[in-house]
Amino acid sequence: MENDTKQQVLVLGGGSLVGKYLLPLLAEQGYRGYVVSRKKTDTGLNFAWLPTNEVQDASWHLHDRAVIISLWPIWLLGPVMAQFLGASQLITLSSTSLFGKATSLDKQEQELVKNIDKAEEVIRVNSETFRIPYTILRPTLIYDCVEDQNITFIAKMIKRFGFFMVSGEAMGLRQPIHAQDVAQAVVNSIGNKAAYNKSFNIPGGETITYFTMIRRVEEALGKPIRIFSFPTFVLKNMLRVVRAMGLTTLSPSLFERMNHDLAYDGSEAIEVLKIQPRDFKPSFNGK
Repeated sequence: MENDTKQQVLVLGGGSLVGKYLLPLLAEQGYRGYVVSRKKTDTGLNFAWLPTNEVQDASWHLHDRAVIISLWPIWLLGPVMAQFLGASQLITLSSTSLFGKATSLDKQEQELVKNIDKAEEVIRVNSETFRIPYTILRPTLIYDCVEDQNITFIAKMIKRFGFFMVSGEAMGLRQPIHAQDVAQAVVNSIGNKAAYNKSFNIPGGETITYFTMIRRVEEALGKPIRIFSFPTFVLKNMLRVVRAMGLTTLSPSLFERMNHDLAYDGSEAIEVLKIQPRDFKPSFNGK
């Protein structure tokens, strides 16, 4: 990487949902460097593309004091950290699933929580070993109403069936955060010494119930719907049948969480990272 007045950056997972919003923000502030992704992506003028397999190869090494920004699943980062020796900073996304799915009975979700917890610890240890200050950002429910797997999924169900099913009263608290706001938190972490060697929960701008979240999607679509409430065990059994048919990979545990609070204190992130996440007002182009 060539020297520049702005800190060079290496973005891992540039083709991801957050990456789509991060690259323009970095370019606006004059950052340059490389974008790593499986498929070649439009990186703009400020960044060159590197294939993921090249960076994951043990023979590849960083050649200057770049900032490493990882949008990869966090457990993929540990095995390649030795190749980033000399980096000036590591900023990585994790997830509040570490807490929200900690009591899940689903084996896959239990494994996910273990992977996240172990990966965060590996990053802390490796960062100390390699003397790379780290910042771990844990967003809540990320959306952009275009490519996300959360709010867009709900919208698709509403458009297709004209109704939505919830467990009980669906009063569990949620804090949806727009992918662009997550990207801004990443940018505001660069060179921010107050964020060094810390982990932050990054919630959206407001805390609402799961039921309210569904109603906001309904309003954005302009499509009045009926919301049907069923006991949790009924919905879980229905989803198990659908999973057995190979029609979805969603976990039945999602219905249990509809009445569990998945809300986190983001005051430290707001103070240290100077972010102002937007309220949840989804917009679907073309509806």
